Amino acid sequence: MNATQDIAELQDSFNRLKDWSDIWQLQSSTTKCVKVNICKFGSVNSALTVGEDTLPVKTMVKDLGATVDCNFKYNEHVKI
Repeated sequence: MNATQDIAELQDSFNRLKDWSDIWQLQSSTTKCVKVNICKFGSVNSALTVGEDTLPVKTMVKDLGATVDCNFKYNEHVKI
């Protein structure tokens, strides 16, 4: 795993998605987007952007009704 290369590829994917959505005149709702570092050995400190918007970094996110944290645990959701 090469974190620097992975981040660059992910940012490139976001850039291509933004370009595609601009061509088709589709607006993205970046206010609903966040970056969660889910990794076993620390986190990668790098900003990700969609167009002009930098994605905020969160330690926990709720998606499709399930809350998951940066350690990929569901403790908040399940309330263990």
